[in-house]
Amino acid sequence: MCLLDTSVGVDAASMHMNLSASNPQATSMDRIRLAFQLFKAFVERRYLQPAVYDIIGLVFPLILQSHAASHRATAASIFSTFLITYPLGEKRLTRHLEWIVANLEYPHPSGRLSILELIISVITKFPSEVHS
Repeated sequence: MCLLDTSVGVDAASMHMNLSASNPQATSMDRIRLAFQLFKAFVERRYLQPAVYDIIGLVFPLILQSHAASHRATAASIFSTFLITYPLGEKRLTRHLEWIVANLEYPHPSGRLSILELIISVITKFPSEVHS
């Protein structure tokens, strides 16, 4: 079974178990890579399960704090896809956008750069009616 195979269905319980087991804040590089691949596949498919909303909270800090530039970029990509494609209430969307803006003052330059790249990604990907 391939994660990119759209004919394969995943029930909520299986998805939650897989997402919980593949924490993107894991310490092993292989586990981090697996977690990112798995979570990215779920986000790109727009699985509308509470587990996705829970796990995205673990991805936020990685945009700023991961030592590997590739992990920061992957976390930012997953987050921007989530932000743009998932149904978010006004309050939740505002909270996410405020978090992004607040972290422009993050103490480490690599984290601030990741946030700037995230802002550019979100601005270019957001539907035009949101910009106006």
